[in-house]
Formats: sequence, C-alpha cells, structure tokens
Amino acid sequence: MADTRLLRIATHDAAMGSIDPDGYASFDIDLNNVLSQIHDCVGFSVESVGFYNLQPNVSAGFQQLLMSVTGYLGGGAFIVNIPTGNYDSTTFLVALNQAISDATGTVVTTTSLINASGHLQITLATPALENFTIWIEGQQAGAYAPNFEKRVGDAVATIMGFGAAGNIVSYTSNASILLAPFHIDLGGQRVAYLHSSYLIHDKSSIDGEGLTVATFASLPINVPFEVFNLVYPNQYENTAVNWGKTHEIRNINLRLRTIRGDLLDVQGTEWFVTLRLFLDDRN
Repeated sequence: MADTRLLRIATHDAAMGSIDPDGYASFDIDLNNVLSQIHDCVGFSVESVGFYNLQPNVSAGFQQLLMSVTGYLGGGAFIVNIPTGNYDSTTFLVALNQAISDATGTVVTTTSLINASGHLQITLATPALENFTIWIEGQQAGAYAPNFEKRVGDAVATIMGFGAAGNIVSYTSNASILLAPFHIDLGGQRVAYLHSSYLIHDKSSIDGEGLTVATFASLPINVPFEVFNLVYPNQYENTAVNWGKTHEIRNINLRLRTIRGDLLDVQGTEWFVTLRLFLDDRN
C-alpha cells in the first residue's frame, strides 16, 4: 500500500497576489519544494473542505432580466437589474417590482405574488391593459438588447420559475398576467465544485458541453446562507485521483466554482482544503 501524507491548504497560505479579489474563491500556493516526501506523488484524494456559504441567490453578474412590454419602447426589449442579495419569498417580490419600475422610470409597474403552488405570478399594473414578455434566451426577434449578456441572461428568469435557456425562448402574459410554469427557486447555491489545473494534470473532467474542466470534487452545501459549510467528500463519492505516474507537487492552484462555473463568492472569508497525497513507496 502506498504511503500517504495529509496536506492542509488555506487561503492564508496563498502566494502573494494570487488570491482572486472578486469573491476570494481562487488562490495559488507555492510549497517551495521543501518536503522531500512530495517528490514522488502518484495521486491524491480530498479529505475535507470548509468554506462559508456566502453566495446570495441573486448574485453579481447573474441579476439581469430581459423584458418587453407592448406599448413601451415600441415593444422593444429592456433590461431589468435586480440588486444583488439573498432574498426570501417576500423580499424578492418587492425587489422585482421595484427593479422593473426603476428600469422604466416608473412607466412600467407590476405587482407580484407567489401562489399556493409556489409559482410566481406577475401582473402588469401600468401601462394598463397591455401584455408583457419575459425573455429567457436574452434576445427578442433574434436581436440582443443593448448591454445584455446572453450567457447569464437566464439566471434570474430561472430563479423566477421560467425555466432554463434553450427550452423556450420567451413567456408572454395573458390579459396582463403571467404565471411562471415552474416553482420559484430561492434556495441559492446547493453545491460547489473544486478545481485545480495543477493537480489534475491529464485527468481532466468533462462538462455538459463536452469541454474539459479541472473539476475533481463536488461539495454539497447543506447549511443556510452565512453559515460555515464543512464537507468530507468521501462520504458522497470517491474523490481519489490517480495519475498513473509520479509528479512533484510544488505548486497548487485551487478554485471553488458554482454550478454555472463562475467563482463562488466567499466574500473574503478564509476557506481550506485538506488533501491526502499518495506517495510511490517503491523508491
């Protein structure tokens, strides 16, 4: 059986200037090759990971909603920016209505509720007797709205219960009322993915688009917002990576990413990973 060593890595070990300033979920370390036992490493596993659950359910860069209203801007699309925050079923409705009003200078106003089945219902108050559309794909009649990022355009719409991009392009109200077909989703992040291109070497994973990614562990988030999440991945899956040949472990880069692939926002708080290194005992 191969010999093993535990390696604890935290953000306070980060190499100078390597911590990503936008959320702090990315950093590198330099071991300076000071430990002789990590010269002949043949693989590793993840023993534990700890981080605060601080990614809000409406997060920066994923807060745009694309709408169009008959009788406003000639029916052209406009962007609604819902402020970043962690909302509940009451505060989200207030923020949604206010954001629509702000985006149109109060020309377009709405009222919203969540029905007994958990579906969001939006009613257009003004302009009266008009209909409106929620655009899922971030486009209208094949044309993008100015300054709208299609890549993130479906995030808020999905939270609201209008489904993911790629299925239906848009939903239009009937008699000024639009009921989301799916349950509202304010649960926030439920999983984080641990990445490291330095550790993966030639063992890259594959994402849903068929692209190679440096993921090697998925980490369930089982605590409420603002609570520290401690995960022992081997409870859920086999997280060992065997390279098939020896490597020297000198530098390690670590990234925590959301299900959408962006960096998890840990808001500057410390997070850590404990690795078990498997060493070649033939030397």
